[in-house]
Amino acid sequence: MKCANCGAEFEPYRSYQKYCSHKCKNESNYRLNHEKILESAKAYYAEHCEELRAKHKIYQITGKWPKGKLT
Repeated sequence: MKCANCGAEFEPYRSYQKYCSHKCKNESNYRLNHEKILESAKAYYAEHCEELRAKHKIYQITGKWPKGKLT
């Protein structure tokens, strides 16, 4: 069987085993979690882009990041 992370051939100990080692499993989980967080951040920025730009302009002028929604 091939490891789902690194592609190395290995003999699974369990019928549901997908990774050759704990290291490969952890690397794969880290990568998947990182991708989810990145997608979430991109979606948030796309939705709040104009407000974030306005807050950044205020920050450049005052030196303080405005909290809450801008009205």
